Amino acid sequence: MKIKFTNLLIMVFAIFWVFTFRMTGKDFFVSPTGNNSTGDGSIGNPWKTIIYAIDNVYPGDVLYLRAGVYNEQLLPVRSGSGNAYITISTYNNEDAYIDGTGVTSGNNGCLISNSYMKFRGFTVRNWLHDGITFSNCQFIELKNIKVTAVTGGISLKNTVHDFLLDSCVMYDYYGGAGGYGFDATPEEPNDRIYNGVIQNCKAFLTAGAYDNCDGFALGHDGVSNIHFTNCDVSSVGDGFDISGSGIVLERCSAHNSSYGGGYKLWRDSVTLINCIGYNNSTNVELDFDGSTNKGVKARLINCTFFSCWNTNVFIENTAGGSRLEMYNCILAGGDNTGLTFDGDNISCYNGDYNLFHMNNPERAIATSQLDFSLTQIQNGEWTTTSGQDAHSKVATNSTAIFKDTLGKKPNLHLNEGSLAINNGINLPDAPSVDFDNFLRNTGQIDIGAYEWRLTEVESEPFQLVNNRDNNIIIYPNPADDFINLYLPEDIDGKFELKIIDLSGMTVFNRVYETYDKAINISFQNNDFNVKLTKGIYLCIITPIASHSAFSRFIKN
Repeated sequence: MKIKFTNLLIMVFAIFWVFTFRMTGKDFFVSPTGNNSTGDGSIGNPWKTIIYAIDNVYPGDVLYLRAGVYNEQLLPVRSGSGNAYITISTYNNEDAYIDGTGVTSGNNGCLISNSYMKFRGFTVRNWLHDGITFSNCQFIELKNIKVTAVTGGISLKNTVHDFLLDSCVMYDYYGGAGGYGFDATPEEPNDRIYNGVIQNCKAFLTAGAYDNCDGFALGHDGVSNIHFTNCDVSSVGDGFDISGSGIVLERCSAHNSSYGGGYKLWRDSVTLINCIGYNNSTNVELDFDGSTNKGVKARLINCTFFSCWNTNVFIENTAGGSRLEMYNCILAGGDNTGLTFDGDNISCYNGDYNLFHMNNPERAIATSQLDFSLTQIQNGEWTTTSGQDAHSKVATNSTAIFKDTLGKKPNLHLNEGSLAINNGINLPDAPSVDFDNFLRNTGQIDIGAYEWRLTEVESEPFQLVNNRDNNIIIYPNPADDFINLYLPEDIDGKFELKIIDLSGMTVFNRVYETYDKAINISFQNNDFNVKLTKGIYLCIITPIASHSAFSRFIKN
């Protein structure tokens, strides 16, 4: 049969049109009130179940979950591609729950072995095993995901690489010694987990026995190039239980960890920058796994560690291969020991420009045979013995270091006149910002996670609706011509920031999506619609689908 040329062109164009249409992606919808038989996946006529809807989703498509409870597993059937991810997201910030109540088909909320996928905004809860498990996949993104009432939160198994976790919260996971908020563990000798970013994430328990339950955990072998930024863990057994090569934790916080400690470091190379630990059993532990020369090479830069029940920084089995480098760090508080060596090999330590304090001043530095008091650090005996800490400082009172150490949650910002101010060293890898993401004075860098700001001013917050105490703190810095907004704890996810002058004119209006504690806005980078002059301005913080709050700042 012959086909006319014009008909052939029409067929080719039709195939091209369909292919192009699919490559651009479509939006589909699923709702507990939808219908798989009569629905077409549109917003007005959604499908009912995720398992049915996901079979109709292809690279480039977005599957929106409408509000409600889905008592079923999320099991993707195909991967996206490098330029056409498959996205599964809540619609317009609605509350969607993947809930294991009554489900008998499996014990994990989401089982994902597909690549080039994005997950946004939903909550996974009430599953017997993991909330979300990734296995043998790559190029995965999770954002604003919550996981709760499970044994383990989010786990990576076998080989997984090039992944992002942003603004995810894992809480109330009750696996006892096997529980975790996040875990990455290669299971076979040739498995690898690498090239990951974990930022603005939280892991915590609100009740129950903490046991040896982890916040964030990385397995011993086959893990590399993972970067944590602005992550927080609290009220667990071990906060960050970390091993791997090229692991960096920056601006992270671990507190109220009762079993092992805040930062439990195994091997091979782990760096902590601008990190904070407080009220832990041990703030930092360089652990030893029992193998010959399998210790950790840990580097601590501009960290603050305060108040420990056992030991502030502990090097286990000092002859076993571990090495500690510590610069520009504060070790303060605690009734037992400060920097502690399990053994007599102090040559495993290199450090300087630190600040030492102990509630028990006689054991600021401790070895198996010999202890060094604060006085012995100050008069140079420790330096003579070890060759280290020639420029380090000693404080006899923690209140002279920090703003407030008496509250349930200590304020570890530097107190005016603190010995930490201007006494650090600007190493090549010293951070350019501090824990709050404020710029440091790199000419005279401070010791610890926070940089002191001479112009620091706290404004009185305004309350707008529902008598909510929104404690927004503004730090104006006229010298650098920028402001930093310090957000309250209940501002999470997406919100609108508007700045108006007293005449009512809006000079700045932008939507942010972040869990960051601080937002930096520069007057010099054209962020504002008009040039700010001296005066008082109102900042309106409006969480999307939530309440509003006022604060003010004064431009000098």
